[in-house]
This record gives sequence, C-alpha cells and structure tokens, in this order.
Amino acid sequence: MLIRAGDFDSARSALAQVKDRLPDSSVAREAGKGGVALYNAKRIRFASSGAERSRYLDRARRDFGNSMWAPLFNS
Repeated sequence: MLIRAGDFDSARSALAQVKDRLPDSSVAREAGKGGVALYNAKRIRFASSGAERSRYLDRARRDFGNSMWAPLFNS
C-alpha cells in the first residue's frame, strides 16, 4: 500500500482519482477518509519525538479502529 510505504504523494493522487471517478459513492467517502488517514500516517512518520509519535498513533488507532484504514496504524 502506498501510504504504508511512505509514498504519500502517490497515495494522495490515487485517492483523488477514486473520488473524481466515483463521486457521491460510498467508495468516494472511503477515499475521503483515506485522505485523513494519509494525513495521520504522515504526521506519525515525521513526528519529532517518540512521545509525539505515540500520541498521534494512539489517536489514529482510536479514530480509525473500526474502519478499513485501521491496519495502517496497527504495527
């Protein structure tokens, strides 16, 4: 997966394509949530300290725990 690999620009582009091609669909809504997951993954990756990384990771696990994006935050 592009996000897990750290290819944030390609992941953002892929999610945007999904939203453009399938507007007003459940898939487009999931792509929108994926954009938020991408933002969180990037914050975690570039956190300035271990404590900050842990805080962001805990928040992402809570926010995405029941979604298709949960595996991104389970290490």
